[in-house]
Amino acid sequence: VENALSLRKKTQMRQPFVNNLGKAVNTSKNRLLKLADFQPNFDNTAPVSEFSQMLSITLGVTETMTVVAAKLQRLVRYSCCALFLQDEEQLLCRFVSGVDGQSIKNNPVLFEEQAKNWLAHIRPSTVAVEPHINTLTSNTFQSKLMISLVFQDRLLGALTLYHREHSVYTNEHESLIRCISPEISAIVANSLLFNKTQYESLSDPLTGLPNRRAFVRYLKETLSSAERMQSQLALFVIDLDHFKQINDRHGHLIGDQVLCDFAHMIGSIITPPHFCARYAGDEFILILSNCNNRTVQRIYRELNFGVESLIIETKSGATITLKASTGIATFPADGNTYEQLFAAADGRMYKNKLDQHLTIKDIRSVLRAH
Repeated sequence: VENALSLRKKTQMRQPFVNNLGKAVNTSKNRLLKLADFQPNFDNTAPVSEFSQMLSITLGVTETMTVVAAKLQRLVRYSCCALFLQDEEQLLCRFVSGVDGQSIKNNPVLFEEQAKNWLAHIRPSTVAVEPHINTLTSNTFQSKLMISLVFQDRLLGALTLYHREHSVYTNEHESLIRCISPEISAIVANSLLFNKTQYESLSDPLTGLPNRRAFVRYLKETLSSAERMQSQLALFVIDLDHFKQINDRHGHLIGDQVLCDFAHMIGSIITPPHFCARYAGDEFILILSNCNNRTVQRIYRELNFGVESLIIETKSGATITLKASTGIATFPADGNTYEQLFAAADGRMYKNKLDQHLTIKDIRSVLRAH
């Protein structure tokens, strides 16, 4: 009995605490709702600090905007968030997020033209609520908030928030977004610089093809995928014959033109998910993923035809025709690692260079041997 009375007494003592805790939680929820809807007394320093911290993060445009969009969603309600970036004379949609993002993905040109017209009629570093410009519009979104992104006096583009409901965005939304727009502009500029650096580090500056570093990375990733999927992968190593003589006879500018024309030719043959790269000098790489023997033979025929059809004309009126030697290795028949596959393909390429030509019959015999 004494234990029961003691337990009842403790329960009665805890009840006010529980009730107060419930009230505190409800009060907290109400406060969060008010903050999300931007009441006049909202403290703007917190979101500015939160976005400023992102300046120390180095990511590409897509990864960066995924984080920015999530942070904005906690501050401003939107159905869709879209990033439009300047690309020479165009304004291109580079990122879309939100429950209604498919509306923009289905017709990006319409929204790009709309954003371009908005930017042409507003001042730089401006936040515009419901900008009214005579242009084609979509009936999907009834409210719009546009942020003009400017970094170091350079117009990067625009970040636009859309909502299906009418009159969602107010002057208070505009005031808050204006506080964080310099940070968002700097974050986007950083991500563009990161993308540019990544591209340059993985691209051959002469031909524009992926470089050796990109090839090694791609082959290792594709090998892992082929191992999981238990699919075949083919590696082509291609070397231009007598390229040194072309350089010596016609000069390095013509040599560069030969490399660029050859790179363009193989780039026109190889489409995703397959891959081509300039490995080094006059040596190029093809990777055929999830392929069968028929695909390997078809690509080899197209490559041969492309080389034979390629004619380079010099300013002096001379014409240059090309020949190339090719070596092919396949996973898993010729090895399970990057080193094993490359060594097999490279060895066959040099053997074929000595033999001067490789026929489809030779290709078939190699594939049958596996």
